[in-house]
Amino acid sequence: DFYQTNPAVANLIARDLVQLAQIKPGVPVVDLYCGVGGFTLVMAKAAGWALGVESNEGAVRRAKESAQVEHIPAEFIAAEVAEAAPALASRLAGRRPVVLVNPARRGLEDGVAEAIRNLRPRRVLYLSCNPTALARDLRSFQADGWRVTHIRPYDMFPNTAHLEVLAVLEAPVVPED
Repeated sequence: DFYQTNPAVANLIARDLVQLAQIKPGVPVVDLYCGVGGFTLVMAKAAGWALGVESNEGAVRRAKESAQVEHIPAEFIAAEVAEAAPALASRLAGRRPVVLVNPARRGLEDGVAEAIRNLRPRRVLYLSCNPTALARDLRSFQADGWRVTHIRPYDMFPNTAHLEVLAVLEAPVVPED
């Protein structure tokens, strides 16, 4: 399973995620590539509910166990993001979620940016350990009218050239459902 390697910085990121997500009661939170659910659980506490999607079944088991032990209203699905997206879009139709993505170094796989946009999120928080992949994926969103409103670097790996970067994207103005 994948765990954040620097707990102090992970806690700082979690705090910033909650603040920048601008979560309001009743707004669903979807965490794609959620790993063991660390950020999902923090967001669920703030929002009242969150759903995490992760392809690693062992990580999903641990995320579910953590939610149960801590009595946190979070749900987890073991699936590839692209495969889970159509069911999520149907389930969340008209709800305009906040979406968090934290993909592997390669960034979003083909079709995932479109799948995220099909969820009609009000905001996307994109956490990346690869600024090059992040830039590529942000261009895809910007081409569709999304605005990048915040970018924050984090020194998750001190004494290396590697950064964790959080970008916040705001959805284009769309008429309410």
